[in-house]
Amino acid sequence: MLYDAFPAIEVKWRFTGVEQRRTSCELCGHDIAHVYYARSNTGAVIGVGCDCINTLLDPDERGKVELFTRRMNRAAAQWSKKLPAPKDGETRDQYIVRRVTEMGNARAASNAYAAIGHQGFTDARLTARNEHKAELDDLRSKITSNYSAESNAYMQRISEIENAAIDKLHAQVEAKYKANRFDFNRQAWEVRKI
Repeated sequence: MLYDAFPAIEVKWRFTGVEQRRTSCELCGHDIAHVYYARSNTGAVIGVGCDCINTLLDPDERGKVELFTRRMNRAAAQWSKKLPAPKDGETRDQYIVRRVTEMGNARAASNAYAAIGHQGFTDARLTARNEHKAELDDLRSKITSNYSAESNAYMQRISEIENAAIDKLHAQVEAKYKANRFDFNRQAWEVRKI
């Protein structure tokens, strides 16, 4: 038999990404708004819709699609609210791609942020106090016990100096993990849901 000469090859598909584009599914031909890409173990790449991707993939790969879709939907909703704010000149599609990537990096960033711990934040505040010692001493000497508006302004400036040090820590974690503090500066259980 002819079929005996060619052994059956089991084709396995892996999810490789998604793109928001109106086209038709390469498997069933239906019109689709989101193209889900899958790569086979033989090297073939196919762009299909959300239903067909689930028929192609093994159950363990389907979870990746669901997670990716959930992050895309969340990013689209965030675009509508402009929270977190888009970067200058960023289009909707660029925003969604960036936010999905940031959400994917949120857990690692959250772990790094938690590793800084209380001591790290205390050290950052102390460093800021040492760098701005003269200004802080001057502000503290002007604070009166009657809590006037002027005293409140001095206390607010002291807080701004200390918070700037904390912002530096946030920026370091954001840069290292390509994440957004909007995602990782939360309770750990909330970060896991992202």
